[in-house]
Parts: sequence; C-alpha cells; structure tokens
Amino acid sequence: MEVRLFRVGGVEVPYRVERRNVKNTRLEFRKGELWVVLGRWERDEGGILRDKQEWVVKNHLRIQEALSESGKWHGDGEVMVGGEVFRLVKGGWVKKAEVREGERIIRFNPAGRGHRTGVKNGLKRMLVRKVNEWVEEFGERLGQKPEMIRIKNQRTAWGSCSSRRNLNLNLRLVFLPDKLARYVVFHEMLHLRYMSHGKRFKAVMEKEFPGWQGLEKELARWWYYVQKGAPEGLLELKST
Repeated sequence: MEVRLFRVGGVEVPYRVERRNVKNTRLEFRKGELWVVLGRWERDEGGILRDKQEWVVKNHLRIQEALSESGKWHGDGEVMVGGEVFRLVKGGWVKKAEVREGERIIRFNPAGRGHRTGVKNGLKRMLVRKVNEWVEEFGERLGQKPEMIRIKNQRTAWGSCSSRRNLNLNLRLVFLPDKLARYVVFHEMLHLRYMSHGKRFKAVMEKEFPGWQGLEKELARWWYYVQKGAPEGLLELKST
C-alpha cells in the first residue's frame, strides 16, 4: 500500500490510506505508523489531517523518540526478554526451537516447521510462571482471585479484566522488565475490586506503586518496541 507524506512545518509524517465501509473517517497509529481510515463519504484524507495536525505531529514525534530509545537497548542478534538481553541463535542447522532462560539464549530456525510455535510456547511458559507468582502475591494482599487467567498474543493492550473476573494478559509482557509486567498484573488484579479508575482505585495504586504514572509512561515507550521491534519477529516466525 502506497506510503504518503504529511508535512507540518519541518516535520514529515509518513502515512497510509485505507478505505473502509465505515461512517466516520479516523486516524490510527499501528505499530508506530500512521493510518488514515477513510469513511464511506470522505473523498480524501486532507481535511482530517489538517484538523488533527497537532495530534498527528505530537504522537509521531513521541513514537519516533520511543523507537530511537529502544534501539539502544541491545545490539544486532539480540532481544530484550524480561528486561534482560537474550542472544538469538538462528540458522538452518537448529533442529529445535528453544528458549533457554538461564543462558539467556533463544534458538530457532526461521524457516523450520513448528519453530514459531516452539518460540512462542517457550516465552509463554516464562511469562505464565511469573504471572502465577504475582497473582498469588497480589491476591493475598487484595483479597481477590480471578476466575481465569488467559495469556494471548494481543496487539492492542497490555491486559484487561472482564466483568466475569477473567484476566486477559498480553504475551508481549514477557519482553518487559519484571517491574513493568508486575505493575500491569497488579493493575488488572485491582480491577477485580474496582472496575473503574476512580479515586479508590488510584489511591490503592499510589500506595502499592508510588508515582505509578511514571510507570505508565515507561509502558508507552515499551509498547512501540514490542509492536515494531525484534520481538514482533519472534512471535511471527513463519513455518514452512
């Protein structure tokens, strides 16, 4: 799909246009890239880009800063897992996909049958072990217990808590430093008590994680890393 440029002052923002049978035109950032979703009655994207130019530039610059920062976290052939640098060992000679947590190594054959599943399962086991520990810890403190915990390969959120008291957690949490992943789990666990982000919710958050708003900013920076950086490739390995 064609990449176009929207220029505001000295800033150039690349974007793509997608036409859908929707009522209203809207702007979206997907994996750090701007998309204009044109509604059924909109002739072109010029109007909405001009109207939302401050929002577009602000978010574009914020995303680029986050991606630039994340590029300093590790070198080629490496990836962040649990906030630690893991070495990627890959090649046609690798017979079995493995995530070696103790050695901080991920081995796989990018073209190997079942290697995508092997890497995902290895990362998921790491995350499940940590999540179970945190849920038990927070459950005792909050006096709450989820009905079910689901780890999903989500693309839109770190986690959620349903009205049925189910926790849904993003598999990409495995790439975050433990302090951030732990914070996300507590946040969702707290929704078992308070579904909204009201005063009581915020008071408990402040008691448990003083200055927790700073953690939210860190999560925003990591979001673009896990959506566009090397982790995306690990979870999207193609099988032959």
